[in-house]
Amino acid sequence: MRAASLRRLSEVAASRPVRVGFLAVALTLAAIAVAQQWSEVRDAVVSLRLRYLLASTLAALACVWTAMLTWRSVLADLGSPLPVRAAARVFCVGQLGKYLPGSVWQLVAQAELGRELGVPRGRTGAAVVVQSVVSVGTALGVAAVALPLTGEGLSRRFGPVALVGLLACAVFLYPPVLNWLRARVQRVLRSEAEGRPSTGRGVVGAVGWSLLSWASAGTHVWLLVLAVGGEEAASWRAVVLAAGGYALAWTIGFVAFIAPAGAGVREAVLVAMLLPVLGHGEALVVALVSRLLFTASDVAVALLSMLAVRARAREWHPSG
Repeated sequence: MRAASLRRLSEVAASRPVRVGFLAVALTLAAIAVAQQWSEVRDAVVSLRLRYLLASTLAALACVWTAMLTWRSVLADLGSPLPVRAAARVFCVGQLGKYLPGSVWQLVAQAELGRELGVPRGRTGAAVVVQSVVSVGTALGVAAVALPLTGEGLSRRFGPVALVGLLACAVFLYPPVLNWLRARVQRVLRSEAEGRPSTGRGVVGAVGWSLLSWASAGTHVWLLVLAVGGEEAASWRAVVLAAGGYALAWTIGFVAFIAPAGAGVREAVLVAMLLPVLGHGEALVVALVSRLLFTASDVAVALLSMLAVRARAREWHPSG
């Protein structure tokens, strides 16, 4: 009964009207926030430094790519190693589903793309579970380092939650516990267990790639801080707040799954984390430009991976 209730709640939250409505509210609130801070926002946009903006775009692309490598390492540990090009196509094209109303499109797309390459659907689902735990755990670890620099407000509110979440993820990443979790999830989804058990070596490899991904994301945000705040914002405090701020914002947006790709939620948290080093209008510009650059990066990497796979297919099957 409890599992049925959870599934019903998930169906309601994932329904198209609910998620479209939430996205509309998020966009409206973002527009109101920009209007209220328009003079500061306008000045920040006008003063954006192009070199930092371009470097930030490269860092966003690196974040998307290393997130794919995290997923690829998990899938290989489960028994389905894929070449980089093929893994990029499955992960990067599939993750565009997170921008659609409904919480399952990303998983469905990755499962179908993986099946074309011989990866069982259940194994793709297991890889998503493992990668999610890895990503949330490493993100909370990065956020826990940054929160004490934000002052008593955010630190008191999110610090204990981040530490508890980090410890919980550490427990779940212990291979016997992780394999038990996978089995429970697959049982709830009425799917047979797929793939070999997760190993300690595989978990360590995925954690390494995930930390590199968060480092790229933090660099991306810090470069945007420099783009709006200038070289005077080039402090270690700004670096740590940028990395921890994005990691915490992503985590809360991930948990608030009703919001497509964490829309609205991620921006609000990131702005709050950057206030110690930026004005509110400047922090809002950083959050909005970050969203734009990451969306563009997701699409660009997906398109490039599709083109790369097609080029490779022509090499495998030359005409004539």
